[in-house]
Amino acid sequence: MKTGLHLSAKLAAAFVLSITSAISQAAEAVWQSKVLDEHTVILSAGDATLSQFEPSLMLAASKLDTQTLSAIVDPASSPWYKISPEQNGRCLSLSDAGHSKQTLSHLCIESLKSGRWKLSLSEGGIQQIYGLGQQHNTQGNADGDWLGRKRIPGNRMGNAMVYQGEGAVGNTQIPIMYLLGEGKQNLALFFDHVQPLVFDFTKAPYSIQGKGKRARILLIAGENLADLRSRYLALTGKPPVPPKAMFGLWLSEYGFDNWQELDSKLASLHKAQFPLSGVVLDLQWFGGIKQNSKHTQMGSLTWDEKNFPNHQQKIAELKQRGIGVMTIEEPYIGGELNEYYSLAHAGALARSCAPPCMEPAYIKDNPWWGKGGMLDFSSEKGAAFWHDYRREALIDDGVIAHWTDLGEPELYHRKAWYAGVNIDGELKHDHQSVHNLYNLLWSRSIYQGYQRNQRQQRPFIMSRSGTAGSQAYGVAMWSGDIGVNLANLRSHFNAQMHMSLSGIDYFGSDIGGFHGTPWGEQYTQWFAAALFTDLPVRPHTQNLCNCKETAPDRIGDTASNLFNVKQRYALNPYYYTLAHKAWREGKAVVAPLVYGYQQDVKARTNGSMKLIGDALLVALEAKDKAKQSSVYLPKGQWFDYRTKLMLNSSGEQLQQPLFIDEIYRLPLFVKAGHIVPRQVEDEATLDLLVVLDDSGQAKGQLIEDDGVTIAYQQQAIQETQFSAELTDSLRVRIHPAKGQYQDAPSVKSYQLELANLVKNKTIKAAYFNDQAIELGKQTASGFLLPAQQVDVRQGGEWLLEFNE
Repeated sequence: MKTGLHLSAKLAAAFVLSITSAISQAAEAVWQSKVLDEHTVILSAGDATLSQFEPSLMLAASKLDTQTLSAIVDPASSPWYKISPEQNGRCLSLSDAGHSKQTLSHLCIESLKSGRWKLSLSEGGIQQIYGLGQQHNTQGNADGDWLGRKRIPGNRMGNAMVYQGEGAVGNTQIPIMYLLGEGKQNLALFFDHVQPLVFDFTKAPYSIQGKGKRARILLIAGENLADLRSRYLALTGKPPVPPKAMFGLWLSEYGFDNWQELDSKLASLHKAQFPLSGVVLDLQWFGGIKQNSKHTQMGSLTWDEKNFPNHQQKIAELKQRGIGVMTIEEPYIGGELNEYYSLAHAGALARSCAPPCMEPAYIKDNPWWGKGGMLDFSSEKGAAFWHDYRREALIDDGVIAHWTDLGEPELYHRKAWYAGVNIDGELKHDHQSVHNLYNLLWSRSIYQGYQRNQRQQRPFIMSRSGTAGSQAYGVAMWSGDIGVNLANLRSHFNAQMHMSLSGIDYFGSDIGGFHGTPWGEQYTQWFAAALFTDLPVRPHTQNLCNCKETAPDRIGDTASNLFNVKQRYALNPYYYTLAHKAWREGKAVVAPLVYGYQQDVKARTNGSMKLIGDALLVALEAKDKAKQSSVYLPKGQWFDYRTKLMLNSSGEQLQQPLFIDEIYRLPLFVKAGHIVPRQVEDEATLDLLVVLDDSGQAKGQLIEDDGVTIAYQQQAIQETQFSAELTDSLRVRIHPAKGQYQDAPSVKSYQLELANLVKNKTIKAAYFNDQAIELGKQTASGFLLPAQQVDVRQGGEWLLEFNE
């Protein structure tokens, strides 16, 4: 008994000592800073001797050099932020000086011990928190920010696939956090840490924990959420414009066994009149895998000539039909492949020990794919060797996109040695230091391979993982092997909310679900939603049994699927213009409602309403047997795209039918004051949808390029502005196009749809470039005028005169 008391006393003393030590170290730690500009400040919490800040690879696009920090002893401010030290320098008060004199939050050092740090974030004026990458909620909720939740790594290494709802979804750390207060009050904090971070927002003060000698943060201040996001992308990289083919429908499954199986599905799609832009080939294209064997074909990246013969001819034939090809690749290399030995000799595989050791780290755990080695993309030399050795030939074959699967990475050797990455000024070779950067390094190697070999073709990469900066290398992401149920789809809507704000404009899913058996209603709902949010639009499922379908003519309501896919193709000129704005300005392509309506409290946690640029608003739905959808329409005038009626909302929740003339159609609205360019089905004519605002004006824009090459990055684009003005008459103008690209047409056909004309007025006469034209036909609340030929260099103008 005495012994027990003695041990308890010792434990208590040790506990007190540890607490005292942590408090002492927190007190010794200091905040340091470096002002980059009036919107951006580097912050560091740690040892005062660590005065140099070396940006991580996530900040490569910023081209920041090493920065020298100094201790924060006095308040620092600009028109946009104010930072003040408090509690003897342990805490910083953070204020959005542009919108409020009140402190938004306090950021405090709680502990710094044994290579780990912990900060607290006071609740203060924080009302919502967004960003932080991808972590699906488990409640099947589309709505919600981070408050009340924990943002934790997928596993102890970081990024991972996690099991959820009959499938598995991605957990992807992208460490940008947006803090919203009342009204327009906002700040963003970017944590320049590639190793796993833990955020706990379940109780105040909130906590943030990480590994390292100190906490490394960039504070970003700006006008609104959209401005903060754009400034974050200026640091981590704006997304290149995807190839135009990526904006359409891509046929995919796991997987097509041979060309014959693929051809049969292409034929039925064509017969059903579905447009198609590409096909995705899973691991069968290189011969498949052999479980638990080093004789697997995983990693060969050479065509299986038995099942996919004459691949160059086949790819060329598909290209003639307007169908592109994307091929999968994984980071694992079968242990008996010639590629394995070539890569080992080149030092391109992760190793079992440090140099001069060249022995690859052998991966044999969970050998569903086989056994062998793993590529080391932290070795730029090794990654370049692999690109030129195998991937370059695929590009020559006509492959236009690369599917980088399993890149969390899913499997790894815990004790592997890598060429290494810089972590806070120190070259690190261990797996955890590389883990969260792995897919970014992989994507970078593809992007750099195109540059090194002077390819004019745009690189496009579809990845299952990544981090901040991945978007700069032409990466789109998808949410992993998601289960088929609609609760998972609702969670995906919420994940898309945070991924959009984390800078991932192109984020989709395995449409219809990967694990499980899709059914008709579920597929039709999923397909309709994805046609608004996804790039590429890619139904995909596990179909090794050849007993499931992904093609939209074979599952679900065919008429609804066809209508919705044609609607997406019609809107693609607008989507493509948005992609250029994302590349130029960092504007979101598909964003949550709060992105454009930050001061509207009802918009802040809504995850099912999605803004498509500035002009379009769509209500997504995922519910069994749904006939109606609850739609929140922010204050203003809106054109109902389905009924063609104008709605004047005070900020209202509306019940909208999901079926129009027996076709499943999601509620879609156009904000007054916009002109939306659309592609008419014959592809020879552009349609301008004009929705006038209260002042009788509207504006729009069309940005075009060759759709294939990187020439747009050297300004090989054509940009056309549209405007409308209502006085006693209505003038709609196509302004002279600016710029040029190869094979750009000199003459285009334009037709005009006027959504909302003045009530009680009828059109007396219509003119185009001063020549009288036919009046066209009346619509529900507007007018449709027939197509006119327009010299793009001169532009054109419609004039409508009204009866008194």
